[in-house]
Amino acid sequence: MNINIIGRQVTISDDIREFVEKKLAKFDRYFPKGADAAVTFRKVRDTV
Repeated sequence: MNINIIGRQVTISDDIREFVEKKLAKFDRYFPKGADAAVTFRKVRDTV
């Protein structure tokens, strides 16, 4: 599985990258080898 990790107004650390790859590795048994996954992290304003 090809994983694209994008950070918008956030820096992606190696720990976050490893966490995402570990979680998405479980989907390998459900999708073929050519599957793509896109993960986007962005900063959310506090609305309270």
